[in-house]
Amino acid sequence: MEKQTHETRLLKYLKENKTITQLEATSILGNTRLSATVFTLRNKGYNIITEPTKGKNRFGEKTNFGTYRLIEKEDNNEVLGYSNS
Repeated sequence: MEKQTHETRLLKYLKENKTITQLEATSILGNTRLSATVFTLRNKGYNIITEPTKGKNRFGEKTNFGTYRLIEKEDNNEVLGYSNS
């Protein structure tokens, strides 16, 4: 069995769930440094974008955070604004 790393866990999660936030990465993957893992994967050639997201914190106050999305090759046209039809 291959050893799992933050990188392999994140890639698997993104392929299955499409997006992830820091809160999800901490609670689901045990990754408290999501941005560092994303940085490493981007340097390895993975196309991971950051989408600005608005939400509320635990106190109900408005806050901004990033949602990461893996863009796979077939999704590239969608990001660039091209239709797949």
